[in-house]
Amino acid sequence: MFGYRLLVLALVLPTALSVHFTILHVTDIHGWVNGHPHDDNLDADFGDFASLVQHMSENARASGDVFLLYDSGDLTEGTGLSDAYQIHGYYIFPIIEDVGKYTALSIGNHDLGHDNQVQVLKNSFAPHWNKGDEPPRYLTANSFALDGKDGPKTIGEKYSINEVSPGIKVLSMGFIYNFTQHSPNSEVISISETLQEKWFAEAMAEPDISIYVVTSHIDPQSSPELQQIYAAVRSHHPDSPLLLFSGHRHRLYFEWWDNECFTLESGKYFENIGVVDFDFSGGRIHKMTYEWVATTVANFQDLSRRNTSNFLTLKGREIKQKMAHYSSLLNLDESVGCAPYTYNVYGLIEYEDSIWNLWIENIIPALVFDNNTGAIPYYMTNTAALRSNIFEGEVNRNDIWTCEPFNDTFKYTRMSGSQLLEFISAVNGSDMDASLEDKLKYKRGDRAWNVMNENQNQPRRYVTL
Repeated sequence: MFGYRLLVLALVLPTALSVHFTILHVTDIHGWVNGHPHDDNLDADFGDFASLVQHMSENARASGDVFLLYDSGDLTEGTGLSDAYQIHGYYIFPIIEDVGKYTALSIGNHDLGHDNQVQVLKNSFAPHWNKGDEPPRYLTANSFALDGKDGPKTIGEKYSINEVSPGIKVLSMGFIYNFTQHSPNSEVISISETLQEKWFAEAMAEPDISIYVVTSHIDPQSSPELQQIYAAVRSHHPDSPLLLFSGHRHRLYFEWWDNECFTLESGKYFENIGVVDFDFSGGRIHKMTYEWVATTVANFQDLSRRNTSNFLTLKGREIKQKMAHYSSLLNLDESVGCAPYTYNVYGLIEYEDSIWNLWIENIIPALVFDNNTGAIPYYMTNTAALRSNIFEGEVNRNDIWTCEPFNDTFKYTRMSGSQLLEFISAVNGSDMDASLEDKLKYKRGDRAWNVMNENQNQPRRYVTL
């Protein structure tokens, strides 16, 4: 009888420690929960996304698989639904909460820009995800809210542990890069400092962790912070599976960092979702695949193994209704004009259908320049100031917010030509060269010269006039 029991254990244990994982990753949503109403090729919204998540979770549970969902920050600032109200994200956070089933979410720089926004995160959004005996899900290890005499307190929690299958534990952590332009009532401490704190050593000492996951608002290529996190985890666990989900740059990017570690970034504006599949057995990742799936209803139906008749869930339908209600409250569907053609946010400035041409040649001179000073007007902004096309046809309030969501303040200063040249050299760093210097030596009445990078994958430079 004793031998029979040993045989049963030998058969059961490998099965319990071998499981298939499916992980969805989203990042830099920037308020685009209502989808892309001007793009028929991207016809899904967060009602459809919630339906997808529910179906994939149910499918995994029925098959004995593991389904996880991660977000890497910047939920806000990018649409009217996010930013037309005085508290950015006020109408976005409830939509994210309704989706549910996130394994972990991290914070982004656009989520830390305003005092009232941080208050909502601290007092409402974070408590929604971090409550009771459940593993916390809003993870902001190096982001703090400053709360008067009590000093800084993390907005979310630092890490969480989920036993996703018998004997298989996933430890998740959330970070943001060394962001310095946060709101006055918040604070971000450096990654290097965070990794020296007691909590990180305690996290690394947690027993029987199978997989480590970092969801971070960090550039995986150009910034050192993600490499610092990688090195710190590897100093404790050199061979454990380590998944680094990243964001901030608005790109699709994947790279293996070692045999058991990869990083994946999944774009922007709910245009794509990242899908990772692998088998986990023997403490290792096997048969790993990844892809980015465009946010269409048809793609979501394929992923969920549903069809038109049974895809949209009750929760998904409720989210669609809630978004329509919020849009009505904010008057986002109100028509404000008509565009003769589509103004392209990626178009070169010399082209008439470039949004930058419209902005710099028409809007700025008419509404911003003061021609009574006797000085030559010169305008500077970074290439993230305008975020989306203005599409041909009727233009509503949401279209305007989507193109320019920040409600920026214009700053005026006076300087000499040599001071201006020095300033441009400083903001463009080592990119300044003789050809640029020559182009900046223009006379009164000369056209603007486009410093905006033609290749959107290159470091950000500046649009100047």
